[in-house]
Amino acid sequence: MYRRNYRYYPHIPSKREKISEIVAGIDDEIIQRLFNFQHATLDKFFEYYGYEFGENAERYARKAFNDWKTRRKKPIGNTIERMINLVPHFLSDAERYDLLKILYEKKRYREFHSIEILLGQSTEELSKLESIFNHLCHKPDMQDLPPETQRTISWVCNNNSILARKIMATIEKEQSALIVNFARIELKQLYESIQELQDSVVGIHEIKLPHGTITITIKKPSLFQKIAKQFK
Repeated sequence: MYRRNYRYYPHIPSKREKISEIVAGIDDEIIQRLFNFQHATLDKFFEYYGYEFGENAERYARKAFNDWKTRRKKPIGNTIERMINLVPHFLSDAERYDLLKILYEKKRYREFHSIEILLGQSTEELSKLESIFNHLCHKPDMQDLPPETQRTISWVCNNNSILARKIMATIEKEQSALIVNFARIELKQLYESIQELQDSVVGIHEIKLPHGTITITIKKPSLFQKIAKQFK
């Protein structure tokens, strides 16, 4: 019987994939900021491009730019790398904020917790739920971002660590405040329903916070569990 032999060929990253990895996956967003530059900013960008890479490179980039912008042509990997490296020098603080907000959402590590509560019995689980909730509400933002992501944050801000921390703190505050407030209200209503032994609370509930999700499964205790509790 003929047996086909399969050979494994490892994936070799393209130049674009390598660039994307270096900038933590926001290469498309960075290029789009370049395409959105106003005429005066774009002209300064090309002047700087020529200063860094020569007049011929500048001339070619100016000529091909509209084709790249309208997607009639694709810039080669080296050209993309050059453009991406220079874009942060021409970003306003608002544009940096928008970029880092995208990065924050893509790269922030989120925790997932699951708790099962027996209606009228699992008092210790309520304490555990409160503990997890408080942990996720007060979790620092920067320490959970991978080192390469933190390097990208600094790079987008032209290696200005003070500006980087200021922007990230603002993003964290914006992301957390409303979500946490609504989650607290949701958790309070859930507590009240559990304490009042309301049947309507039975089921699966999700409380989503900026740094994670808590899945709460509430069940009615079985007859055996009710009896067992009486002998504790």
